[in-house]
Amino acid sequence: MAAPRVTCRLRRRWSQLIKRIYEIDPLVCPRCGGEMRVVAFILDHDVVDAILRHLERTGRHPERGPPQGEALPVVAS
Repeated sequence: MAAPRVTCRLRRRWSQLIKRIYEIDPLVCPRCGGEMRVVAFILDHDVVDAILRHLERTGRHPERGPPQGEALPVVAS
């Protein structure tokens, strides 16, 4: 297991990469602007499917529309 200092550094690096790519900070709450933190990673495919099915069934799964913003330019090859 990684040392706490290394783990913290890796977590910070992960969020910085996501922020750079998607231009949004993944560790800032979209509702209140407060700081969020990762509490767990779910790696078991069956568990992820069960959670998503539950969220769809209860109506708590938010629908996503298409991304907003400028379209990427088409580059002829």
